[in-house]
Amino acid sequence: MGPPGPPGPAGPAGEAGPRGLMGHKGHQGYYGLPGKPGAKGDAGLKGDKGDNGIGIPGIPGEPGPQGAAGKPGIGKDGQDGVRGEAGVPGTPGTPGARGPPGAPGLCDPSHCFRPQPLYMVGGKKSINFKGP
Repeated sequence: MGPPGPPGPAGPAGEAGPRGLMGHKGHQGYYGLPGKPGAKGDAGLKGDKGDNGIGIPGIPGEPGPQGAAGKPGIGKDGQDGVRGEAGVPGTPGTPGARGPPGAPGLCDPSHCFRPQPLYMVGGKKSINFKGP
């Protein structure tokens, strides 16, 4: 037998074969721009009031130290008071002893002027005068 001959002309194309298997997953694409912030939500309900705590009273503090003495005050001088009432008159003292008699007078009886007692001068006695 001899060597093979040259290839012959290509035949007509056949029908499309069945669908092939799915390929590998591709690389992840670029991320998009961030979205706008959402609208503000409604306010929540107010919570219940808490219970009152029970405190323990503290012990009383000690008294503080005594403060420094104050400056002397500047007061007004006192004024004279109202005059007091008159006192009760005292009791009269005991009469003194009678003195010794005086020396005799140097009057000449002819020239001596002796005034008359008052009750002898007038004709009518005074009411205020007490006679002997």
